[in-house]
Amino acid sequence: MGPKDKIPMKNVSIDTIATKKKAQEKGVKSNLFKTDKKAFIDSTLTANRNLDFVKRMYNPKEDIATPEGKGKPGDRSTHLMSYDPKSKRVYPEVVKEKGKLTYKSGDDAYNYADKTKEYIAFPTTEKAKYFASNYKKGTNVLKRK
Repeated sequence: MGPKDKIPMKNVSIDTIATKKKAQEKGVKSNLFKTDKKAFIDSTLTANRNLDFVKRMYNPKEDIATPEGKGKPGDRSTHLMSYDPKSKRVYPEVVKEKGKLTYKSGDDAYNYADKTKEYIAFPTTEKAKYFASNYKKGTNVLKRK
C-alpha cells in the first residue's frame, strides 16, 4: 500500500473506509455498526479525537448552561450534538469560539461546524442519527475526573 492508498481518518467514521480489504489491512473492523454499537461509537470518537468537541467529551471541565428547551432547568452542557441528514454530518451546538463556549442552533451551528471542520461525516443518515443520539455510551465519555 503506497502513500496514495492511505485512507484519510480526519472527520470520518470508521465505517466510511472505502473497502473491507483496506479496513482489514488497517486492523479495523468495518462492520461495527451492525455487530457492536459501543465499539462503533468508541472507534468513531477515537478516529476524531483531534476535534475540539470530542476532546471536551473526555475532559468535561468546561460547560455552559443548557439552553432553554434542550434539557432540564439547571443542566450543564459541553457540546449538545446535532446531525444533518442531507450531509450525514454530526456536529456540536455548543462550540468554542474565541476561547469560550457558546451555544449555536440550526444553520448557525451547522455553518460554524462546516467552517471550522468541527464535525464527523458518516456514510449513511442512519449511522449519523444513531451516533448523534448515542455518543454518550462511548467508553469514559463525560466522566468527570
